[in-house]
Amino acid sequence: SAIDVSTRSSWAAITRLMCTSGIAMLLRQIALCLAELVRTADVTDRAELQSILELIEARRRESEVLAKCVADEERSLATFEDHAKALAGSFEEVETHFKGVIATARQLLRSQLGTMVREFASREADFLQQALQERPRRSTWRCDVMPLREDMEEAYLAVVDRAAKDLERVAQFLYPQLRMIVSSLLPAYHGGLLEELAWPEGATPSVAPLGDKVTVDLALSWWRRWFASRRISKERANHLRCLIEDDFLKIADELVQEAETHLTERVDYVM
Repeated sequence: SAIDVSTRSSWAAITRLMCTSGIAMLLRQIALCLAELVRTADVTDRAELQSILELIEARRRESEVLAKCVADEERSLATFEDHAKALAGSFEEVETHFKGVIATARQLLRSQLGTMVREFASREADFLQQALQERPRRSTWRCDVMPLREDMEEAYLAVVDRAAKDLERVAQFLYPQLRMIVSSLLPAYHGGLLEELAWPEGATPSVAPLGDKVTVDLALSWWRRWFASRRISKERANHLRCLIEDDFLKIADELVQEAETHLTERVDYVM
């Protein structure tokens, strides 16, 4: 037991020497420095971690805002596309209406000109037959088709003009509506495409087919040869009627085509 007491005393003495020696002091300073470094690193790490967390949160909020903006833009774009499709559908309806106006004018013109030619041909045939009955040995006859040309031109221009005015009325109604629609869709648009466009001055339908020479325009010598053929008055009258119809129904078809071309150009111009 005496040895144990002595041993413990020695250890205690060694412990005191270790705690008070220079090496012990140096170790304590090193330990304090290490502890301070650990504390500083911990504070720095915590601050950096907090900064990273705040940055992540800011980016998350920014992403949410951007996602909302994208969603809003997508909804706006979808709405715009719906309006654009509706507008395009309206354009198609307008163009269909324009084509209907042209089709109506074409049918009306073909009917009027055809009736005009047939009635004129029948009258001239009746005049010829009556003249032959009054003078069976008649050797000459001239068919004056100028009145027919004038009547056909008048009817042709009237139908085309009426159809053109119908197209113009529709366009005059549509332009303000279109301006209002586009202003609501594109408030920043200030271009000139929505200004009403006048049909170019002098752009009138062609009457060239009416100037074409036809069989009944042939010289007097041709008519003499025609009368020289031995036919009864009724056959000659019917032949004359056929000549007039053959010649001027072709002209009528050409006028109908000219009218359709002219009106289609106007529709294309507006559209």
